[in-house]
Amino acid sequence: MNFYKQTLLILKRDLTIEFRQKSLLYSMVIFALLFQVFLNIAFDTNLEAMQTLAPGVLWLPILLSAMLGFNRIVATEKENGALVGLLVSPLDKGALYLGKLLGNLLLVFVVIAISVPAFFMFVKQPYPQSLGLLIATLVLGSWGFVAMGVFLATLAQSSRITELLLPIMLFPLSIPLFLGIVQLTAMALYPSVEMSQNLWLTLLVSYNVLFTIIPLFLFDYLLEV
Repeated sequence: MNFYKQTLLILKRDLTIEFRQKSLLYSMVIFALLFQVFLNIAFDTNLEAMQTLAPGVLWLPILLSAMLGFNRIVATEKENGALVGLLVSPLDKGALYLGKLLGNLLLVFVVIAISVPAFFMFVKQPYPQSLGLLIATLVLGSWGFVAMGVFLATLAQSSRITELLLPIMLFPLSIPLFLGIVQLTAMALYPSVEMSQNLWLTLLVSYNVLFTIIPLFLFDYLLEV
């Protein structure tokens, strides 16, 4: 079985487990919606001030909802010795990482499909003037954050304080990603904002490539630590 078939096998397995239970997906979606409502109440301010706050208000529920899924990655595999079975199987561990990345990414895309329209409804923002840039930013930003989250969740799996250790490692390493998605989101919502679009897009693409390729080679080692 080649690498791509193994990746699809892991993806299908994880999605089957998730859509059979639906608990994680429901938790992520409900959390994102409630957080959007909370932010709308907390930042009920004039439109000029909201232009500064809008990118963060849009992204915060998405990123925090994604965090709910990261700790479930390793916890699910530890149940009933599933992780041991994966370690002794002939499965390519890079395919295991990529399959889990894609599975988590699809869940985040579901959250985005619900949370972003809620953002425009609750915060009463005008329709994005650069929809293509906004979609590209959502895809690239989500990919980078999930790739880093899956990687670090596996790195922290041997610790007894995984839930505490993961955000401590994840958020500092995600600062370049956060800067890029906030700036690009601001440009998508308000094209009058003068910034270097190509520079930030290059940063996001480079970040995603880096933190997708490195775990592909290190995932085998991390699972055995």
